Amino acid sequence: MDRIKLLIVDEDPQVVETIQSCFPASHYHCVTATSAEEAFELLDEVEFRLVLCAVRLSGVGGIEVLRRGLSRNPQVAFLMTSAPPDWELAIEAMRMGAYDCLREPFQCEELVLSVERAFERQRREAERDMFQALLGTTLHERTEHLHQALQQVGEIQQSTLEMLVAALEAREHPANLHSLRVRAFALVLAEKCGYNSGLMQQLGNGSLLHDIGKIAIPDAILMKPGRLTPEEYQIMQQHSMFGYQVLS
Repeated sequence: MDRIKLLIVDEDPQVVETIQSCFPASHYHCVTATSAEEAFELLDEVEFRLVLCAVRLSGVGGIEVLRRGLSRNPQVAFLMTSAPPDWELAIEAMRMGAYDCLREPFQCEELVLSVERAFERQRREAERDMFQALLGTTLHERTEHLHQALQQVGEIQQSTLEMLVAALEAREHPANLHSLRVRAFALVLAEKCGYNSGLMQQLGNGSLLHDIGKIAIPDAILMKPGRLTPEEYQIMQQHSMFGYQVLS
């Protein structure tokens, strides 16, 4: 499992050490910077999931780190820190896109909770953006979004993939949740048959995507209310081949 990359930016080594101690190395890869300039270099070189940055830094300051960080990677989450609290800078940071501004000294539980809330907001925003991007897209664009979701499914929550499949499936039978039911039945049957528990997630994802090749079927055929002609039926039968091509 890949560790979550965090960047900690603060001029006080004791603060850096305190923050770092709250995040176990088994789950988090914490990288530290003691100046804005050092932070700029790291943000250019590494894709961080979240940045914990002091509002007040010598030179350009933490607000500039926030601005440049979001300019380079709008998806990164920023949590600003301050001691004593500087509400004017905190409000400016929030307006610029910071998720929160935390007051020192820190309690580990409070800090971890703030980071988890930031990750949850990140997840919701990723799902919202993906869902909105699907609306009105072309077949080629839908396929590209699917590839992106499959690459990210280990990092983003399972619900992201479910939302993507539901959006694609809505063309054929809105609100029917067919693929979700197929996955549920497949997992129940697999459990009853003693299927390898370590492979359950792969089986669930495969079941969820069993009809994904229908994104290549023209709407005139997929949503035709009457009986399909032999030619149309032949095209419809190709959806499994299209699905294989999309997933391979």
